[in-house]
Amino acid sequence: TKWLTGVVVAEQLTEGPLAVGTQIRAVGKMLGRRMHSVAEVTALETDARFAFRVASGPFTSHQSYAFERVDGGTGVTDTVDVELGGVHGLADPLLGPMLRRQFEANLAALKDRVEAQATDGG
Repeated sequence: TKWLTGVVVAEQLTEGPLAVGTQIRAVGKMLGRRMHSVAEVTALETDARFAFRVASGPFTSHQSYAFERVDGGTGVTDTVDVELGGVHGLADPLLGPMLRRQFEANLAALKDRVEAQATDGG
């Protein structure tokens, strides 16, 4: 939750280390409302890829982060597929750009966090 701008609380539901199949409950805030969802890790490859899907909550989504070495650091490609349902689907033209800004803010916060850790040595 330290770099996910809309997430207030996140809790791992399944026991053990993070792995494919791990489920995480999240409470987020969007449009001034608290939203609850459960995400499941769908891919986890050290230093290469992390992906998850959200199948419960106000919308369904699949998000994937791919990591690759580039000159001077690491390149990150973030792919997001979101399907808004119910009343949220009616607001798709408004929510789409808002979600895009939130994802961009998340990536910027993640970049700052990773760079700060690299500077601090860990």
